[in-house]
Amino acid sequence: MIHENHTLREFPTASGWRATTGQIQTVDSDESAGYDRTRIRRPPGQLAVIPVDSFVGYSRALGSRSRVVILGRSAPVMGRVCTNIIMAEISDIQGFAIRDDLVPFGRHGYRRITAEEAVNPSETFNSEFVVRQSPEIPRIVVS
Repeated sequence: MIHENHTLREFPTASGWRATTGQIQTVDSDESAGYDRTRIRRPPGQLAVIPVDSFVGYSRALGSRSRVVILGRSAPVMGRVCTNIIMAEISDIQGFAIRDDLVPFGRHGYRRITAEEAVNPSETFNSEFVVRQSPEIPRIVVS
């Protein structure tokens, strides 16, 4: 944000990150998500399995502390960031299906997660989060 003539203006989002859901898993009560059983479900529910991980730049420090945007709604990441996936709680999000898009950071519908919000739980810099993304992730310019 900038201060201009005593008013705040927000910069437009310059980048975002989209992913596609690989699986939807039903999780029973007392089952865990992620390594070391770090997050245990109390009521049964559903988790989206998302191919986003520490290798492509999603910090392991964000496990069970961050969120993604799915169908314009916020969904918490459940459990630790794994070698090749993260999982998000989708029990309250109706109509979500395998191969639907979601956003670890950026805009999806009316909801947005800025890079600052995405990295806040890991106590790192937003620029570090953005530049740490693997060069193997396709970059698509949208004008």
